[in-house]
Amino acid sequence: LHRDAAPQPVTLKTLAMHLPARAWRSLTWRAATQGALAARFAAVRVRPAHRDPQRSEPGPQEWRLIAWPNGEAEPTTYWFSNLPRRPPRPRRVRVAKARGWIERDDQEL
Repeated sequence: LHRDAAPQPVTLKTLAMHLPARAWRSLTWRAATQGALAARFAAVRVRPAHRDPQRSEPGPQEWRLIAWPNGEAEPTTYWFSNLPRRPPRPRRVRVAKARGWIERDDQEL
């Protein structure tokens, strides 16, 4: 797959920093001992550009979930998700954050 002059791929940070304010939503994903864990999240459909030179047609669109913790100067965490278009954003956040719970529980075992 060869690209012409436009559009060119952008970095994850560039994508996140150029999203409009309406793309971000504050969500709390769980309660913790020092208060609720919350951040702003954006979910956008993107077409990953990695391995494009090896493709004959563009890859499928996927969700890009971006976390921007309160008090941070820029987003800090990015996930790709192949969940269907219909799950609401809070569900996508819970699924993404579940990995941390699973890893912590595994360590405690």
